[in-house]
Amino acid sequence: MDPLNTRFYNEVFTPYLELLKTGYRFHPAFEHARQMWEAKLNETELVNGPYLEKSQTYAFGETLQNLPLDAKTIETIRTRLKGRSLYQHQTDALKLVLDKKNAIIATGTSSG
Repeated sequence: MDPLNTRFYNEVFTPYLELLKTGYRFHPAFEHARQMWEAKLNETELVNGPYLEKSQTYAFGETLQNLPLDAKTIETIRTRLKGRSLYQHQTDALKLVLDKKNAIIATGTSSG
């Protein structure tokens, strides 16, 4: 049987490290932040901090072309999102509003 610290590293630390690498997305405009983040993903930093809370990963919604939007509106959305697709809750909200229905969308901070 492996020593406890080896088992911890293999069964807890390594899977947690992989989760942190794949569970957080960075917008392409913040490539420097992603590089800094990945540089901190090592045993010394993670055991001593930072202590993070895993946040919700939002599903991507329909493409803008599938929504009944004016061409200028589509271009404005593309410009504002800087290449990121709309999330599912955003396309759902747009469909409701375009269908002249009321909508209240409650999501986490920075979820669009």
